[in-house]
Amino acid sequence: MDLTALGGLSNASVRGLVVEYQRDNFSLLWNTFEHLDVTEGAADVDLHAADLNPWHGNAIDIDHDGHLLVSFRNSDQIVKVNAQTGEIIWRLGGKKSSFAFVNDHLNGFSHQHGIRRLPNGNVILFDNGNLHSPPASRAVEYHLDESAKTATLVWEYRHEPPLYSFALGFAQRLSNGNTLICFGAAQRIIEVDPAGMKVWDVKIEEPNRFVYRAFRIDSLY
Repeated sequence: MDLTALGGLSNASVRGLVVEYQRDNFSLLWNTFEHLDVTEGAADVDLHAADLNPWHGNAIDIDHDGHLLVSFRNSDQIVKVNAQTGEIIWRLGGKKSSFAFVNDHLNGFSHQHGIRRLPNGNVILFDNGNLHSPPASRAVEYHLDESAKTATLVWEYRHEPPLYSFALGFAQRLSNGNTLICFGAAQRIIEVDPAGMKVWDVKIEEPNRFVYRAFRIDSLY
C-alpha cells in the first residue's frame, strides 16, 4: 500500500484479515481492507514501518442475533459485523469506539483476546493490557447497552501480584459461574469463582512454553 499520505512508505506491506462465513445457502466474504482503516492501529503500530499489522484479528464469535463479533488485537477493538451485508454495526474499544466505558478505571482493554457473548447478554474477554500503565493483564466482563452505547464493567479478575501476558490468553465463563482464565505468555491458568477467589491455579515452569487458550471441558470433569 502507498502510505505516503500518512508519512509512511510508498510500498508498505500491510497485513489484513479475511472472514468467510457460511450458513445454509448464504455466504459472506469480508475483509479488513474494505471496511477498516490502517490508521485504526493502536499506539504501538508504526505507520512508518515497511511491514505493519494494524488489525491482527484473533477471535470470532457468533452473536445471539446471528451477526459476528470479531476481535482485532492490534487496534484494541471488537467489531460487530452484519452477517448478511458485511456492514459494521458497532465497534467496542479502539480509536472509533461506538461505546463509552463506564465503571472501568482503565477505560477499556488493550490488545485483547477471545471475545465471547455470554448467556446473560454480557461479553467477556481477556485484556492483555499491553498499553495499560503499567502493563498488566485481566479478565473482564462488560454489560453492553447497545442503544445508549455504554459498556459497563460488571466483573473483572486481576491477579495479585499482577500478571502480564504480552500475548495469547483467554477467559471462559463456566456453567457453574466460575471463570477459567489463561494468562498465556505469563504461563498461568487460573480458575476463580464469581467473587474472584481461586479454585485452582496452574503454573507452567518450562521456559518459553506458552498456552494460547485453555478450555474447561465439562465431560472430562
